[in-house]
Amino acid sequence: MCGRYVSSKETSSVAAAYDVDQESVEPVWPGSFSIAPTTSAPVVLEDADDTGVVTRRLEVASWGLRPHWLDEKRRGFHNARIETAGSKPAFRTAVARRRAVVPMSGYYEWVAQTDGKQPFYIHPADETGLLSAAGLYELDKDLAGEWRLTFTVLTRTGVDAAGVVHDRMPVFLDEPAWRAWIAPG
Repeated sequence: MCGRYVSSKETSSVAAAYDVDQESVEPVWPGSFSIAPTTSAPVVLEDADDTGVVTRRLEVASWGLRPHWLDEKRRGFHNARIETAGSKPAFRTAVARRRAVVPMSGYYEWVAQTDGKQPFYIHPADETGLLSAAGLYELDKDLAGEWRLTFTVLTRTGVDAAGVVHDRMPVFLDEPAWRAWIAPG
């Protein structure tokens, strides 16, 4: 996990699900059934200003965390193991200060078969809800000197049906957990 996922809800639906201020959503997200590493996708972030006022934002970011020191020729990190993220140089600052929620409708895992790979789509039973994956984000300058927002998805040991398909899966958070996860400080 996780090499491709679905975020099929449009901007207004995602913003409403996470109590995001509609005015802060830019650019508009149309939804996608195939998000791969390096693709842009929505993430939910919170930060506090100098007076302590917290703002929750929905941003479109590039999937593949790029710490400022990562060589431009290298791909960003699209997954991070939750067991070691706090101690790895690529993730430890983001774990402490830049946590995000990655809204997903579901994700894909491929299982090797004799005639190739078989994709499995793992999603909520009702197929109408969103899965809130724990993520991390960073700001990085590209070669043109433009700031870009990048993110990674935290993974854990696979359990239940997801664990049958693959040994890793995203870390999913229920509402109280995701609210605590992205809270500044």
